[in-house]
Amino acid sequence: MYKKEATWRQFDFQSKNRYNDNMALLKKIQKDLVAGGHLLRPVVYFDESIPKEKLGEYKSILKKFGGRIVKDVCGKGENAPTHIVAMDLEEHDSLDILEQEAAAGDFVEKLYLRTLSVIDPTKAKKSTGIIETTMQDSKKKGGKVKHGKGAAPIVFEHPMAFVHWWYHPSSYDEWMPAVDVAGADTDVPPRPAGGPWIVGCKFIRDVAKFNEWGWESDYAVSD
Repeated sequence: MYKKEATWRQFDFQSKNRYNDNMALLKKIQKDLVAGGHLLRPVVYFDESIPKEKLGEYKSILKKFGGRIVKDVCGKGENAPTHIVAMDLEEHDSLDILEQEAAAGDFVEKLYLRTLSVIDPTKAKKSTGIIETTMQDSKKKGGKVKHGKGAAPIVFEHPMAFVHWWYHPSSYDEWMPAVDVAGADTDVPPRPAGGPWIVGCKFIRDVAKFNEWGWESDYAVSD
């Protein structure tokens, strides 16, 4: 529809001359997805533990990236918070973390990961050629994995793990040889049953660095 309204013959996301038009298209897509309930943004209650001198900065970041603020932690319906953001001095907002962030600037090093899934060619199913297995089994090598019919074959010579890097959005998730990540963290803190996520302030700071929302489980407050 947008292409027709803009009288475009074709999409061209590599053209510098069409940068503003392409950005307008992407913003319209995002707006329509949010309006249709297909793209959800955080509804945040900021806990009183957050220093007042930082609260304004966090609110500004939240609004810039489409989030919404509520003032009642026990709100209902549209005013029910999906996230409670609190100052986590023990982990995500500790002095060490804040000093590291100040020194690194926008750079975030890939240090810790968790395994999301593993495919093992030695146990490939005939139907899809892909099977999830345990990390222990994934240490075995050999075999090949191919994709479905009609697609260019993707061949894995060894078991591969799909991993998520801590404090990075899902766009940084990647495939790695499973033997290189054996023993990596696979525990994911669960969202409280029927309640909002409780996350550290780093959850807000990092969206400004990556220009996209991160995984809540990376920022979950333990206590």
